[in-house]
Formats: sequence, structure tokens, C-alpha cells
Amino acid sequence: MKSLKSGLTLLAICCLCAGFAHAKDNKAKMMDGVSAIQVDVTTADDGMIPAEFRYAIFEQLVKHLDESGTFQRVFRTGDRNAATSADLATLHTEVVKFKEGSQMKRELVKVAGATKVDVHVTVTSKAGQIILDKTVTGKVRFSGENLNVTRDLGKVIAKLLKEHFKATGTPKAS
Repeated sequence: MKSLKSGLTLLAICCLCAGFAHAKDNKAKMMDGVSAIQVDVTTADDGMIPAEFRYAIFEQLVKHLDESGTFQRVFRTGDRNAATSADLATLHTEVVKFKEGSQMKRELVKVAGATKVDVHVTVTSKAGQIILDKTVTGKVRFSGENLNVTRDLGKVIAKLLKEHFKATGTPKAS
């Protein structure tokens, strides 16, 4: 009787593991089909963040996604060539919180004056289905210009997308 219970328990565990593995494979297959991404201009409520930060976020995203090699093609919003890509995904970013720090304070007192931006990231398929939905943070803590927060944010988002999408392209030469 005891060995029967052990056998049934083992069988149940195997079935659960197989189910999780199957679900993981399906997720991987869904992600494999994206070889191109279109980056939309970053949005924000009026007055929340200076325009130069919003456009710098957009430019940094294009740069870091292009360098990451996660996608074969990286398009800017409005690029007509994006329409020819059957497996196109679109990256939407919206600033949800912004705290502009002080470069001078960071230089003088290393623990003061941090600049921080929280951005809601959504990736949608060509059909409009949400593939990824997450909020991330970019920071400048110790030194550097406030605008460097956009470079940090570009790196964070590029890493997030690389983790969620199978690399289909090759990294650009440095």
C-alpha cells in the first residue's frame, strides 16, 4: 500500500512537471516568432518630464535594442518599412514617475541628488495582443548628468526584452 502511494505521488509529480515544461515550450514558441520591433515615442502626462528626456529615452531605446541583437530589425515609429515585417512587435513606453535630481549634489555628496524615472513598458504583437507588460526604473545615482538616466533606462529595457525574447539577430559590432 505504501509503495502504491509513493508510485502515485511520483506519477503526479511527473505529470505536473511535464505540464510546466509544455507551458514553457509554448511561451518560447510564441516569443520565437518576433524578429523585428518598432519603438514608439515615449509618452508622459504634460509637465511630468521635460521633452528632452522623453526624446532621449526614445533614442536610447533604439540604440540599445539595435546593439543588443535581440531583434533582426529595430524600427522607429513611422518607419514605412516596418509594415513589411510579418512578425513585428511594437514597444510602447510611458513615463509614470519622474524625479529630477541634482548633478551638483551627486558630485558633492554621493548619496544625494539621484535622478530616477519609472517607465511602464508594453510590447504588443502586430495583432495588438500584449506580449509583455512591466514597469521598470532608470537611475543616475552617484555621478553624471541628469540626462544619463535615459541611457540607464535604455540598458534596463534592452536587457528586459532580451530576457523575454529569444535572440534572433546578431549583435552589432562595437
